[in-house]
Amino acid sequence: MLEGFNEWILAMSQWDVSLFTLDQTSVRVSTILKTMLALVVLVAVTRWLRNRVVKLLQHSPLDVGTRMTIATMLQYVLLIFGISLIMQNVGLKLSALSVLAGAIGVGLGFGLQNIVSNFVSGLIVMFEQPVKIGDRIEIGGIEGDVVAINARSTVLRTVRGAAAIVPNQKFITETVRNFANGDGVSALQLTFKLANSQDPEEGLKVIRESLKSIQDALAPREPEVNITGMDAGGVTIETVAWVRGDVSRRGQLQSRLLVEIRRRTHAGELTLA
Repeated sequence: MLEGFNEWILAMSQWDVSLFTLDQTSVRVSTILKTMLALVVLVAVTRWLRNRVVKLLQHSPLDVGTRMTIATMLQYVLLIFGISLIMQNVGLKLSALSVLAGAIGVGLGFGLQNIVSNFVSGLIVMFEQPVKIGDRIEIGGIEGDVVAINARSTVLRTVRGAAAIVPNQKFITETVRNFANGDGVSALQLTFKLANSQDPEEGLKVIRESLKSIQDALAPREPEVNITGMDAGGVTIETVAWVRGDVSRRGQLQSRLLVEIRRRTHAGELTLA
């Protein structure tokens, strides 16, 4: 058995040849294998630590988004520190890494821009927190709840239950509607168009009264019911009601309000275009 092991060592040593040289540093097959193994272990350990930190912070007063940001940034710091140690242990000097970084820099001009841009945008989103886990947002025509903010993308759960993967760069370059804010109140916005035969003042009154059908879910802030335009087709009215609690309730409340509007329309109290 010992003889077989020695033969295996001898065979491996024959394969351990120098592949190329970085700034007078020889990169061998064994160097690459050891580096890959160490990186796999490093990623697994840092991911486990991130999950542990998230669990430890569950009982803190921090919101979910802040807890995830702290855990993710800790993971990145440990990854950077661990990679630097690995490079030193396998014999790669910083000068050699600078040569490799230069090659990567050339690669950035040929297709890695989006990856780097999404990664940097992810860091900005984590630090500035324009959106947080649990927020109901709309971006690029997609509306859903934020369920995860990762390094390169953010995951939304749409109203139909599907998962939408949004590149983080879009949160920097596009307009994002966030229906939630810090005080747990979200906006429910609806637009109606009154027929020309409908008295606008009476129409405003009926819509305000219809809002009482969801009074139990409204915040103390007074709803806004305003005329925003008129044309040959009728008068446009925009309604903004401020809803307390989970933003996922907006769909149910909108349905209740529309049912009440339809009831009053059939009763002859309101005429829509």
